[in-house]
Amino acid sequence: MPLAIRFLAALAFLVLGLAPAAAAETRFALVVGNSAYATAGRLPNAGNDARLVAAAFEAMGFEVAALYDLDEAAMGKALDDLAKKAGTLDVAAVYFAGHGIQKDGRNFLIPVDASLRSPTAVERETIALDSLMEALEQVPISLVFLDACRNNPFAEALMEDTSAGGRTANVKRGLAVVRTKGDMLVTFATLPNSVASDGAEGNSPFARALARHIKTPDTEVSVLMKRVTRDVMDETRGEQRPQQLSQMQTEFYFKKTSAAPTVDTEAKTLLAVYPGKVKTGEEISVLADVPHSCSPSFLNLTPS
Repeated sequence: MPLAIRFLAALAFLVLGLAPAAAAETRFALVVGNSAYATAGRLPNAGNDARLVAAAFEAMGFEVAALYDLDEAAMGKALDDLAKKAGTLDVAAVYFAGHGIQKDGRNFLIPVDASLRSPTAVERETIALDSLMEALEQVPISLVFLDACRNNPFAEALMEDTSAGGRTANVKRGLAVVRTKGDMLVTFATLPNSVASDGAEGNSPFARALARHIKTPDTEVSVLMKRVTRDVMDETRGEQRPQQLSQMQTEFYFKKTSAAPTVDTEAKTLLAVYPGKVKTGEEISVLADVPHSCSPSFLNLTPS
């Protein structure tokens, strides 16, 4: 075969997308399920949730490190290993099921050996979410899923202790809002400062919805997460609403079999109010998913 024909044949091979698999994305997922807390009792479904989500990531071509009941040293090692690996990855995902806590507006993931006898112990005995997000900044696309907003004995005890001493509480229920960088998506199982359901059927509502929708082909991740939100809200009758925080500009698909439709940035606004029922003096959150072209307005509402 003449050299020119061999060259054209090789070029056509590449253009048609039939090149060797070396061009495929390098995907890695760190999945952690912490159930057996030494001083806070067992969190029944966290381990089950991690297993369910790990299997979903594996089905989507991720190399998965699934780890369970990690103490502080083991969680630190898992974070160090992720940081070392990050520079070689195209896509990284992290799923954490277990207890989390916020202090002074920062979020911390709690190992199973933590005791947290005072607010000052939070930084010493936990893993800061900031550190995890910093490790992921060098990955082109990163996805963080935090099923860590469950009813938390650590937070309740610290808040009660602070209140009894007449001090201002710097520890709160649930997790605090974070600011993402680059193509990073951070998803909370429920709204900030709120508590999510651990679930009564072996898995949390969030884990069940996430594992199901991850396998949906040709669906951009922002659209996919709206479906997760819808399912969780339906299952919990509006009592739990996952929230996504992102500045992603690159589209990402867990599974792409054809040319996926372009996301309609002018899609209908999704308005949600949380919680569904309140008493006098309680706060509510009103959230709207709006196009980037819209500028939000803020106003105060009174009973009158």
